Amino acid sequence: MIVYLLKSIACLLLLLLVHRVLLQREVLHRFNRFFLLFSVVASFFIPLCTIEVPEEIAIAPVEVVDEPEYIEDVPSNVISESVNLEEASQEFNHGQEFTARTESQFNWPYLLFGLYSLISLVFFFRFVRNIKILVNKIQRNIKINYREQTLVLLKEDSLPFSFLKYIFVAESDLEDGKFTDAVFAHECTHIQEKHSWDNLFIEVLLVPLWFHPGLHWAKASIKLNHEFIADEIALRSTPLEKYESQLLAMMLSEQKYGLASS
Repeated sequence: MIVYLLKSIACLLLLLLVHRVLLQREVLHRFNRFFLLFSVVASFFIPLCTIEVPEEIAIAPVEVVDEPEYIEDVPSNVISESVNLEEASQEFNHGQEFTARTESQFNWPYLLFGLYSLISLVFFFRFVRNIKILVNKIQRNIKINYREQTLVLLKEDSLPFSFLKYIFVAESDLEDGKFTDAVFAHECTHIQEKHSWDNLFIEVLLVPLWFHPGLHWAKASIKLNHEFIADEIALRSTPLEKYESQLLAMMLSEQKYGLASS
């Protein structure tokens, strides 16, 4: 199992390196999205594929030499001494095994498995908590239909972000006109492209595989690629300089919603 995981990690890191060196700077954001998701899935199947190569073994001829049979008379005292030595060595080996067992009563594999399970449980509770936070925001705030999209109006100051079919925006930003058409198009793209499902997929894998460096790298690359796709759509109707100024006008303190696109 450990060998399989090491091979899987190596495969994903290699595929992500290919993406970083050859594809990330190319304007093929939708292709990159599917390449990243494919890399994550493929990394778990590639180590299962084995290629069998037939090997020819040369068999050397065996020469049979007839040896004369002879019988030696062994004194009885020599036989009894060898038996006593064999019994003594067996008792010594048994004593060594008993000592080793008493010294290694602490079971390290159980400790490591317990530590792994504890950390996995922490990641599971974090995943459930993040979903609960978003669900509570949906249930406790006003929802309006805005240009065929569902907006969740937040009382607190917050940068716009999206999750599944909901766009979360501060009520003050909507009233002050900071929630512009370009920002709205950006968040609509996250919803229409179903980026939330990519985030959920990676977060679910990270619950049991929290130690996997490739998954953390893939998570960052996937979220960054989502932003490239959304920005590309927003810039179709808004000049770059104007779009930059609109984003800077909404900048607040850093916020983190692990499952959201912001």
